[in-house]
Amino acid sequence: MCWEDVSVDRELLEINDHSKIMMISSAGCNTLSYLLDNPKIIHSVDINPKQTALLELKLCLLQHCDYQHFAEFFWDGRCVNYQSIYQSVRDFLSQSTRDFWDSHIHYFSPNRRGLYFEGGSGMFARFLNSIINRKSLRDIIIRISCSNEVIERNELFNIIESELWSGFESKMWHRNAVLSLAGIPAIQRNAVGDINHFMRKVLRQIFVDQQASSNPYWGRYLQLPSLKGPTLDYLREENFDKLRNRSHNIEFTTSSFSDHLSNTQEKFTHFVLLDHIDWMVGHSTKDLENEWELIFDRAETGARVLFRTAFDDLTFLPEFVLERCNIEQVDPNWLKINDRVGTYTGTYLGVIE
Repeated sequence: MCWEDVSVDRELLEINDHSKIMMISSAGCNTLSYLLDNPKIIHSVDINPKQTALLELKLCLLQHCDYQHFAEFFWDGRCVNYQSIYQSVRDFLSQSTRDFWDSHIHYFSPNRRGLYFEGGSGMFARFLNSIINRKSLRDIIIRISCSNEVIERNELFNIIESELWSGFESKMWHRNAVLSLAGIPAIQRNAVGDINHFMRKVLRQIFVDQQASSNPYWGRYLQLPSLKGPTLDYLREENFDKLRNRSHNIEFTTSSFSDHLSNTQEKFTHFVLLDHIDWMVGHSTKDLENEWELIFDRAETGARVLFRTAFDDLTFLPEFVLERCNIEQVDPNWLKINDRVGTYTGTYLGVIE
């Protein structure tokens, strides 16, 4: 599951039938959700072949299975007939994707944890749930998520806040090995400072400022019983046929963002970078500059660039980027109410002149 709120993305990006999107695949759910706005084409790339394999499997099941099985695979994360369904579509997959799922299709077994509790992010989710269970906080978290009153949610959150961040676990959050499971690199950990303070702020936003009963991100990983069915756009039954008919508009590959930009002649109206820039800041200033040059080279006039960051400001960007792209921070107060993930210090939208 992508940890960027796709509803926020779609409102900011203003995708239409003329849009040509270049984006990072991540888990592929945002890629599919963008299809609901009928873009002309989406180039979805990820340097991690596991993410490509997941997106390809989603597309394959979308194209060749019925809605029920598609939803069981990617909302429930478990499917009774997962083996037979996989075998029925296996030949439609690329060799690299077959190789991966031949060894990992058991993720969808109804007798296991389910897709969302496997892999690195799954380990992180299990770690978070173990804290909640060990400290007997499950019932009160459910009460918070179901409350319709901000005042009540705040009072309940105040009860659990000190308990949630006390003891051995408060030290665990500071370990890069734990945070890496959630896809948080050391550069971002250093940027946010006190990770315990940061996570308190995030969870207060999700569980107090918002009503979390239908939150498809935290609700899924915290297993809130109020989630009765799919709440992510691409998993809603009314969107299934629409996505199936438009799925040919997605081109996907395992590649770095820069390499794909170097190898395509397409001009794009939208670039969706997730928190990718933060990772580059932690590795190579030269590579960061090169990637922005490639973005400008492959951008149509007026192209939009959406990215998130753990940094407080944009001083990490090359100077020429700020000269050629009008970048504005998305109103934090608006995000406080609308962003159902909330795990970044800032969300920015740029327009290339």
